[in-house]
Order: sequence, then structure tokens, then C-alpha cells
Amino acid sequence: MENDLKELAALADDVLSHEAAAEEARAAIRARLPEVRAKGVGPAKLERTIKSVYVRDTISRWTKSVAVPRGKRAAAS
Repeated sequence: MENDLKELAALADDVLSHEAAAEEARAAIRARLPEVRAKGVGPAKLERTIKSVYVRDTISRWTKSVAVPRGKRAAAS
């Protein structure tokens, strides 16, 4: 039984380390989104590029202050 508990503990450690790495990667993606969006890349393209880690509506909300104006907004600028 002791070996079973050690194996379970090791598996849990593995899960936690992968989750920590995933959170770091998500933070790195989120940090880069405004920079890339400011270069004119739209939220749908970003969503596809990052394999839907974040969806376009969320990306749009987070990056709207740096978005390059398009359509009617571009004409009004």
C-alpha cells in the first residue's frame, strides 16, 4: 500500500508541475497579445494562432485599447 501512495503522490506532483507550466505559458501568451494586436492582427486570427487557449471575444476585450482601427472606425480617424 505504501508504494501505491508514493506512486499517487508522484503522479500528483507531475500534474501540479504541468499545471504550473501551463499557467506560465498562458500568462506569456496574454502578455504578448496586445503587442501583436497593435500590429493589426485581429482577434479571430490570434485565437486560431494560439489554438483557442483564449477565445476571440476575450482577446478583443483585453486588447481593444491597442487595436488598429478598421472599417468605419478607420475612416473616422
